[in-house]
Amino acid sequence: YQYLRQHAPVHQVSPGGLWAISRHKDILYALEHYNLFSCDGYSQLLQPKWLRKDLWQDLFLVMEDPPCQTKHRSLLAKVFCKSELIKAMPFIKQTAKTLTLELKEKQQIDYIDSFAFPYVSAVITYITGTKEVQCLDDIFMATNSP
Repeated sequence: YQYLRQHAPVHQVSPGGLWAISRHKDILYALEHYNLFSCDGYSQLLQPKWLRKDLWQDLFLVMEDPPCQTKHRSLLAKVFCKSELIKAMPFIKQTAKTLTLELKEKQQIDYIDSFAFPYVSAVITYITGTKEVQCLDDIFMATNSP
């Protein structure tokens, strides 16, 4: 990574001609000039034509170009705005504290399974108001089952 940053901060890689961009200012440039640096490469990576469609991975919001990304970001911005996060802060802190206390009781942990996923899951479902309808554990199980 250090080599890329110093010698090839914007580098096209194979297969598929994806761009590896390693410096902040270059990433900002690419995001602002999506006509030159399209997110279409993610489709080649996560949904290659040669792979059966049931094995394809979903694209995330950051993997979209405008206008689709703009539409999706505006919907999410209403939920993840500063005022909503401030209102959720007591829940966010309490969740982190509870999970941390549970970690202290264990000899050995898998950080992702024991803290990161439950924490992110709890916070996102709390903020979006989906906790009572469907939790991210259900989604995780559905997307990671054979």
